[in-house]
Amino acid sequence: MVERFHAYPIEIGKLLLNSKFKVPKYQRSYSWRREANIFLEDILKAIKEDKSYFIGPMIFLRTPKIRDRYIIIDGQQRLITTAILLAIIRDVLKMMGIEESSNDIHRDYLIEKRAYIQEGDLRIFPNRIDKQFFEEIVKFKENPDEKIKRLEKLLRSQKIDSWKKMLTCYQSFYEKLRKIKDVHQFLRIVEYLEKKIETVIMETGSDEDAYLIFETLNARGLRLSQVDLIKNFLFNKIGNEREIEYYESKWNSILREITSRDTLRLLRYYWISKYDFIREKELFSAFKHKITTKKHAKKTIDELEIFKDHFVNVRNPSRSVFQSEEIVNMLEDLKLIGITQHIPILFSLLENYPNIRKVKRRIWVLYVTLLRRIICKRNPNEFEKKLGELCRSLNKKDIKKYEEILKELSPKREEFKTSLTSYLFKTAKDRHLAKALLRIIENTKCKEIKVNRELTLEHIFPESRKNELKEQECVYKIGNFTFLLQSENIKAGAKNFKKKKEIFKYSLLKINKKLKNVGKWDEQEINKRTDEIVRNLERILKF
Repeated sequence: MVERFHAYPIEIGKLLLNSKFKVPKYQRSYSWRREANIFLEDILKAIKEDKSYFIGPMIFLRTPKIRDRYIIIDGQQRLITTAILLAIIRDVLKMMGIEESSNDIHRDYLIEKRAYIQEGDLRIFPNRIDKQFFEEIVKFKENPDEKIKRLEKLLRSQKIDSWKKMLTCYQSFYEKLRKIKDVHQFLRIVEYLEKKIETVIMETGSDEDAYLIFETLNARGLRLSQVDLIKNFLFNKIGNEREIEYYESKWNSILREITSRDTLRLLRYYWISKYDFIREKELFSAFKHKITTKKHAKKTIDELEIFKDHFVNVRNPSRSVFQSEEIVNMLEDLKLIGITQHIPILFSLLENYPNIRKVKRRIWVLYVTLLRRIICKRNPNEFEKKLGELCRSLNKKDIKKYEEILKELSPKREEFKTSLTSYLFKTAKDRHLAKALLRIIENTKCKEIKVNRELTLEHIFPESRKNELKEQECVYKIGNFTFLLQSENIKAGAKNFKKKKEIFKYSLLKINKKLKNVGKWDEQEINKRTDEIVRNLERILKF
């Protein structure tokens, strides 16, 4: 039986001494920042304490035709950082006039000179983006100060993030190591890399087995990110290098507009919208089992590029996209309150209903359900588990089913009434919720003046004077909030109610009209106004 996996311990210096490595074109570029300094500090500490240091496992795919040639599945950050460390030691030794040791490091660990090597003589061959800059660091022996100036000039011409990180790594290593005056200390670091800085190599000849190891390590909480796992898997399916370059440009267009954390959210929301509910930790496994062909992998990246636009538009709603101030207000409310569960549903709406003005009601019933649930402090997991079903109903254009599911998820009248009556709006997100609720009432009552986001939320009874109330928590009830213009809010400050009435007296907002007729503002009036607001919202926030 053919052996599928081969795992063995080895020191990282010996690994570089005997092998050559290539980073697949589709893998992410060099990304270490603080990690590089921690890496060096850990090595120096291990040397000082005369202890071995384990840098974690690495995964390689054997190349079939040439012995000791590997494709890196996991480990490029550590290998490239080690190469930069060896390059700076080599350069410092050359600057000190220790040519023989400098040449030994260059020849043994960094450069491989064999006639049949087609890709140059680097022992580590980075991806297409990083190759030029890495080569400038590793291939050429020169004074570190002069090299840094040359690299800075090169970086100014390109402004590539991974290049900047490699330069920062080289510079920070130089700053730490230039203080060493004893040649033997430099040689001690090199000796330690070869004899006591350990890793475990897991190598296989099969793409599928390599990614099985990769996924298993990820499930156990190691460094590997879901985004990298999924990206590597999709590009591995595509295979053809020319096509990889094309789809890599699409993938990079996604990364340019959203953060790495948001990329993971995008992948999850995309999956929920297209297929079914899934948790983040299950994403890679789902991609691996669902996407089995090159054609499907390419289609997925094409769709992700479109869904990236949906994601950006939903996270930053504008009237130019949604063609409706009401829709923009609803989406902005959900964003400020901190709700994200609606995003996969909006993906499905945007995909299946190009005329967005015609889906205002579908967004309204979603908005109402989410507001009612947050007011009633319902467990968000209950809603999340229905996301797949909601998206499928929209993908099938079954609006009746969609509204039935939302109605089932929406708290009933009595629960909503009780929860809102006692709800205390204390946090920043609570204040955004209060503002949304009052705006809904005002815009329903007054068609002439639409409340916008330039209005500020005002405590009618000042929060700073709540100790004057017997029931101090009353100051946080919905009945104690109203809207004012920013200039009016500054005027109102912590003034007593009698003085604030003068401001309310001339307010154009319907929600403030009754306040000018109130004599004393206390717990009784706050509770009375709370009940009135709750009744209004009961009537408005329904299907």
